[in-house]
Amino acid sequence: GPRRFTTLIVFLAKPDGGRRPIGLMCFWLRLWGRMRRKYCAKWEADHQLAEVWGCSSDTSCDRAAYLHNLGVCLAKSLGFDAASVYFDISKFYERIDHGLLKQAAEAHGFDVGLVKALCVAYAGPRRATVDGAVSEEIRAVGTVIAGCSCATTMARLILHDLITRSRALMPIGRVINVIDDISGHGIGSRGVLVGQINRFVQGVVQMMGEKKLPINWGKTKVLASSAALQREMQQQAGWPIPSDAFVTGHRDLGE
Repeated sequence: GPRRFTTLIVFLAKPDGGRRPIGLMCFWLRLWGRMRRKYCAKWEADHQLAEVWGCSSDTSCDRAAYLHNLGVCLAKSLGFDAASVYFDISKFYERIDHGLLKQAAEAHGFDVGLVKALCVAYAGPRRATVDGAVSEEIRAVGTVIAGCSCATTMARLILHDLITRSRALMPIGRVINVIDDISGHGIGSRGVLVGQINRFVQGVVQMMGEKKLPINWGKTKVLASSAALQREMQQQAGWPIPSDAFVTGHRDLGE
């Protein structure tokens, strides 16, 4: 019966506090997902984006986070300014819309039949367990189960066009994506940098809304190479990020 396919949601402790939900899918669903991982890997290879960090063995979240510091050093040596914006998506896997995921598959050459089958698996019965207690059976609307062999590919699929479109908003900079983190790093003369950073920020906010992905404003941070640059960024028309998001340091991407 359906209960044989129940996914158990466990909550693993995160380094910065709180817990991260991971789905322990039943044996048959896990096996089915692993067998189809090769199709996901082929699509990723055929649609690889330079902005997706961690695609090769010589990349890491640590190295991604170094970019702002490197940018500041380069900017100062050239007499320019540098700024970085780090966006975090709130409960990313839990907020992925199945309808939009299918649309993304059609738009980007991914097997729509496989996405539909995955969506059926993700919509199956679940139980949550915390500290030895187990919940009643529930059914999710939408979502991707973290723990599925195809989950990270579904994440790349839903964000594929957002990443490619956001790169065009900041030609003088670099866009980086690590699962649910999207950051923009820019270097240039102040007037050009401020304008492009503002377009990047407003564009990402708009595209997140189109994909029904809520921004975690508490984890969204901005770094600027000077107080004057920070003031000009905040004075831009339509600037959506609150002033307390400006910080002097930020945790590594992917944490």
